[in-house]
Formats: sequence, structure tokens, C-alpha cells
Amino acid sequence: MPEGTEGEERSRLLRKAYARDGGLTDAEARRLRDLEDARPALMVSTAAPEPSARAAEPPALIDREHVPPRTPVPGEVGPATGTAAAPRAEPPGEPRAEPRAETRRERWQRTWLEVPRRRWVLVAAASALLLAIGVGTGWVLFGKRPEVIPLSEDQQQRRLELYDQGEYDPGTLRAVGQDEDALVWYGTREDGRLVCVVMDVGEESSDSCQDRDDVGPFGLSTFVMVPDPGDADVDPAVVSGTSVNVYMMFSTAGEPMVSIQRWTPSVTMVNQFQGEERARATELFEQGFSMGLSLVGYFQDQPVWLGSRFADGDDAGSFEHCMIIDAPDEPPVCSTTFDLPGAGLFAVVDGIDGGLPVSWTIGVQNTQNQTPFLTITRDSSFSSPITPGDTVRIESPPGDPIRVEAPGDSDE
Repeated sequence: MPEGTEGEERSRLLRKAYARDGGLTDAEARRLRDLEDARPALMVSTAAPEPSARAAEPPALIDREHVPPRTPVPGEVGPATGTAAAPRAEPPGEPRAEPRAETRRERWQRTWLEVPRRRWVLVAAASALLLAIGVGTGWVLFGKRPEVIPLSEDQQQRRLELYDQGEYDPGTLRAVGQDEDALVWYGTREDGRLVCVVMDVGEESSDSCQDRDDVGPFGLSTFVMVPDPGDADVDPAVVSGTSVNVYMMFSTAGEPMVSIQRWTPSVTMVNQFQGEERARATELFEQGFSMGLSLVGYFQDQPVWLGSRFADGDDAGSFEHCMIIDAPDEPPVCSTTFDLPGAGLFAVVDGIDGGLPVSWTIGVQNTQNQTPFLTITRDSSFSSPITPGDTVRIESPPGDPIRVEAPGDSDE
């Protein structure tokens, strides 16, 4: 058969063999094998050549003696015997595909497998580094720390004085905070039942203790009023110097944490008032209401004030609000819970209104926006009607006419 005819027949059989639903009969397979044997042997490589190591390896030859009856899947490599499947022939006129180049992923995988020793060295080094970081972090967070505030000789002597004066449990008193000339101590009393905070500011000192089980979320607090150096002759209890405040809370591990704050009230806050109200505001400021003072309303044409100060007595060291009623001269009504929702300051004032005894309930409360407002409620003390024969005393300024009608005579 002419060479051109054999080429066309070979191409037709190849197309049929590699078609989607194609396939060759035994006779067609033998004919294709004869046509393939008539062509020169082709040399192919089963893998992409390496630049150096695999360059000297001879390419594998197609075994023309074991052509399967049914054409295999194109590009499929046979069992590990060095035998390769027949390459897919290209139709006439189409260029033959070059061998596929190695992809980046394949190159990475080959490099990873070829250097296992270096890989495990890196993993071991990274693990050792993480272990060192973990141990160091644990020591920083949970390790037992030495006393972080170095004490001078005078401060060490002061600690001995506190042990003698305050009856603190031995070995519990230690410095836990410092800011300029303010030094904060923490200690316990009565075998740990009481927890205490002490603050020294120069020559001034204050302390506060509370039962350990009763310490709230805001902990303990105390303050020291430091007079202005220019007002050495003024009573430190009412002077508008600097208020040094300390707040001590406890961590989840029971360690004390302190915050030291300084606040300097100024007598210039009274400048918002005029005339007699300004003079009265100055008096209240000097009485200790230096943390805040505002005018919330009037009762019987006299001011009603809301002032803030540090409490004393059982609530020493706490911040309290007070309602001051100027008419009549009532004592201040104070509370440390004024800012809580639903709380307020209330007082009952008895008096005469229109010649009749009455009582007023005066209260100051906060809105949801923490703005104070004044309420006045009037209650008459007369709860039963007047009957004939009762004696009624009516007070009236001199000169005013008084008209009196006898009971039961209104119809005559």
C-alpha cells in the first residue's frame, strides 16, 4: 500500500482509538500495531529531565511488542517495569506537544522531600524557641515577684511605726504604690480578717480598713488633703489645697492594685454665684463641700444646695453627696449612694402655711443623665373636718381684715 494511504489509515485508526466512545476491534488493533511497527522507533522520557543528575539517563524506548488490544488512556504510564504507554499521536498537520515542564508545587514537594534533615532541624529549633517564650511569659505573669518598691531608711522606719500604731499582722505590711511624695501601704489585721490601705503624703497620713469578706468591687479608698504651701496657717480640713486619693482593688489572685489620683479644687467655683448666694457658697466651701457645689432650687425663697465632700465616721474615705436646706436651718442630709439608680436625698420639714400646720417632703434625685432635680411635696396635718364647737386659731399679719362666719348660720 502506498505510504500516503498507510498514513491516512493509521491516522483514522488513531482517531477511532482515542475517540470519546471509540474503540478498536482485534483486527483493527493488529493493523494499527503493524502500521506502528513500520515506523522508526520513537524515544520518549517518562519524566521531565533534571538539569544535572538525570541528564545522563537514556530515554526509555517504546516497547512495540506489547501493544494492548485496547488503546490505553493517553499519557498513562504502565507498571513500574520501565515500560511506558504509547504516546498519543497527533493528527497530521498538528505540531507535537513538548514534554510538560515541572510545576512550582511539584518542585516544592521534591525539595521538601529531598531535605528532611534540614526540615526537622528547623521544626526542633522553632519548638525550642516557643518553649522558651512560654516559660518566660509564665514566669513574668505568675512568678513570685520581689518587692518592687525600694524603701529608703526613713520609709523602713515608717513601716515599723505603722506596725506599732496599727497592730498589723506581722509580715503583711508592704508598699504597693508610689507617686511623687505619696506612698501607699497594704496590710492586714486580726489574722487576715481585715484588709487595710494606708497612704502617707509628706507628714500627712490616712488609712482605711474593711472586713475581707465585705470588700466590694471598688475595693478600699482613702484620701489626704494637702494644704497649699502658701496657706500654711489655714485649717487643712477646709482648705482648697490638693486632695490626694488612693483606690485599692484586688486582682483575681488576691494581689492589691492601687490607683493614686490628685485633684485640686478651686475656690473659684463660687464665682458662678452672685450676691448673698455667693457668700453662702463660700461658707459651704469652707465647711468641706469643696468637691462640688450646685444650687438645685429654692424652698420658701431660700436656696437648696447639693454639695459633695469626703465622708467621715464609719464611711471615712468615701465620697458623699449632701442636700443643704437653708430655710429653715436644717442639718445636711447626706448619702454615699446618691448616684445609684433610684436613690436620692430626702428630708421632711414641718411648718405653718396659711395658719395651718403642714409638712413638706423635700427631695433631690438624679435623672437618667445624672442631672439633679428638686421635688417639694406638701402634706396638710389636718386629716379630719372641723365640727361646730372646735376652736380654730388663725394667724394673720396685723391690720388684715378677718371675716368669720359662725357654723350653721350661713343660710340665715
